Amino acid sequence: MPENQSHKKIIFISFILMLLFCLGCINISNVNDKDNTKRDTLILGVLLAESINPLDVTSDNFWTIIPNIFNGLVEFDENFRIIPSLALSWNNPDNLTWRFYLRQGVKFQNGDDFTAEDVNYSFKTVHSRFNTIIKEIIVYNNYMIEFKTYEPCPGFLERLAHSGIIYCKNVTGQDEEKRLIGTGPYRLTDYEIDTYTRLERFDEYWGGKPEIQTVVFKVIENVEERLEALLSGTIDIAEYNIDEKIDQIMQEENIALVKYPPLSTYIIGFDMRENGSYGFPDGGTLRLIFVCEKRSIKLSISLH
Repeated sequence: MPENQSHKKIIFISFILMLLFCLGCINISNVNDKDNTKRDTLILGVLLAESINPLDVTSDNFWTIIPNIFNGLVEFDENFRIIPSLALSWNNPDNLTWRFYLRQGVKFQNGDDFTAEDVNYSFKTVHSRFNTIIKEIIVYNNYMIEFKTYEPCPGFLERLAHSGIIYCKNVTGQDEEKRLIGTGPYRLTDYEIDTYTRLERFDEYWGGKPEIQTVVFKVIENVEERLEALLSGTIDIAEYNIDEKIDQIMQEENIALVKYPPLSTYIIGFDMRENGSYGFPDGGTLRLIFVCEKRSIKLSISLH
């Protein structure tokens, strides 16, 4: 997939992922009008408010709002493969070292230039979850940085893609709202907690100009209200969990259903207390955990 095309799609990729913490993508051509008229504003009807809260970087909004405002060094594509983002390339001089060569000419949404010092600031100041992995960070110059890990970490890139977003170092000490300055394709312009969040296109985005200028994430928790809003044209895309109404929805001429395969994780635990299992005289619990990943089909519906 061409680089610019991939980043133009990020707003749709993020929306699809909002509740399932999984991966999938939807081509913008699937949600445009039948006559392929380009749209300036896209309104998304979503299920839960937590996924659109811009002030709280959590697992709920890491697949919706956050990836549209921020970038990481690397990111996932629609097939769950690692691709370059703010890092153009990387290598491993040894088993404990990850060296990244950064993209030049990238601007933050406040006009600041992106450099290795922003990466250094993000991991030393914000990303405490990496403290048990990263032993040392070495900045060689504005566009080369190195991470030393405590032990070999073959999953380091996946961790970076999931939660290693890069903040602007010059927002230190600012309040939460002013810290929402990233290098992503959209910038935060307005929000009302638990109600909506509005993003506007960042025209200096390094990955190419996004096709949609304004995107509004609007919370509509009631399924019937969300579908009615779609039919009336109040919203353009509706998140929908499949239920008994699916056959009726598929018969609507003005609604297009877009299938996408999310990556789901299932955990099975065995309770080892049964039958007086050895080693648990105090009734303690031990579970052997098996994790499997399964591809399944989910639907997003949009009005033609």
